[in-house]
Amino acid sequence: MTQRDKLIQKLKALQFVAFQDIHNLLIHLGFTCRIRGSHHNYIKGDIRFTLPAHGKDLKKVYIVTVAEALKKDGH
Repeated sequence: MTQRDKLIQKLKALQFVAFQDIHNLLIHLGFTCRIRGSHHNYIKGDIRFTLPAHGKDLKKVYIVTVAEALKKDGH
């Protein structure tokens, strides 16, 4: 199991993950990122969401958002 697979499993289990790890994963999976201040907007097809980069870890509500987006994308 690769590190990316392990990270996807952590997201599905709704465990806390570092913002930079999620950012790298999303870019690898083909999401484009547009940065406005501390807010990162991720877009892939009709999937769009925003993550704030405040501190090291994301709040659980944003982890749920990323998990739902990955589910829509087929991961």
